[in-house]
Amino acid sequence: MKTCTKCKESKDEAMFYKQKAGKDGLQSICKECDNYRSSRYKMSHRDIVDKSTQDWMIKHPDCIRAIRHKYHHKRRTELSSSPFPKEFKLMSHCWICLSTDRLEVDHIIPVSRGGSNDISNLTTLCKSCNCSKGSKTYSEWFEKRLGRARRN
Repeated sequence: MKTCTKCKESKDEAMFYKQKAGKDGLQSICKECDNYRSSRYKMSHRDIVDKSTQDWMIKHPDCIRAIRHKYHHKRRTELSSSPFPKEFKLMSHCWICLSTDRLEVDHIIPVSRGGSNDISNLTTLCKSCNCSKGSKTYSEWFEKRLGRARRN
C-alpha cells in the first residue's frame, strides 16, 4: 500500500505509475490523480500544443511522410499471413477490362482489410484497374463505378 501525495488516499501499488527515480520505483501521485492533472494541463494548453504541432508538421513534411510510410508498411507486413506464393501465375488479361497491357497481381480482399497472400485471394488486373480499385473490395469498387456511370 502507498499513499498518494495529491489525494492523500492509501492505494495498492498497482495504482501508481512506475518511476525509476523514486525510492520505491513508483510515482508519488496515483494514476487517477496523474491522469486528471494531465488532462487539465492539456485542456488549458490545447491552443499552444496544437499550434506548435501544426507548425512542426508544416516545417517537416518529409518526416511526416516517412513516419506514415513506416507505419503503413509495418501494418501491411503484420497483416500479410504468408509470403507471396511462387505457384501463382498471372493470367494473360485483366480480370475486369480484359486488357493485356501492364498486368499486376491484385488482392481480392485487400491486405489492409485482413486479406492474405493466399492464391485464392489473388487475381490479375491491369495497372489502371488496380490503381483505381485501391484498397476497396470489388463490390465497393463496382458500386462506385456504377454510381459514376449513372451520373454521366
